[in-house]
Amino acid sequence: MPYGIVKEIKDNTVVVTMQRQDMCGDCHACEMLSGKKQCTLNCKTDIPCQIGDQVEVSITNDYFLKATYLIYGIPLVGLLLGLGMGVCVSRVIGVQYEDIVVVVSMIIGIGLGMFYIKVKDHKKTYEQFLPQIIGKYEVELKEKKGMDYKIK
Repeated sequence: MPYGIVKEIKDNTVVVTMQRQDMCGDCHACEMLSGKKQCTLNCKTDIPCQIGDQVEVSITNDYFLKATYLIYGIPLVGLLLGLGMGVCVSRVIGVQYEDIVVVVSMIIGIGLGMFYIKVKDHKKTYEQFLPQIIGKYEVELKEKKGMDYKIK
């Protein structure tokens, strides 16, 4: 399971920063966005956490795939609908610069798809897809044994 460090505690979620995992495959999106091999996740938890705690994060493959389809699928549908609407509108109106109308309508379609995701996210519709913190590790000082990690 992936491990991360708690960076921020919000209302009902915990922000966890973690190093790039093997399950990320060839994505490398975290490197493109931040230049580092780490990502930031909002996670659900029933375990009380504090900033700086090392936690174990879990997300089921089923939820991961559904979340991926939502994040990429909805804007893609918006793009395709914008393409279709742009072609139809430019042919019906008979615009001289058909390509510009199509590109603008595709951008509007992607924007509407992303706006739809943002509205649903604000209503906490997609909260079920968030990763779950399933364990918390504390570093305890032991007499003459040095550092020891213990799951709590």
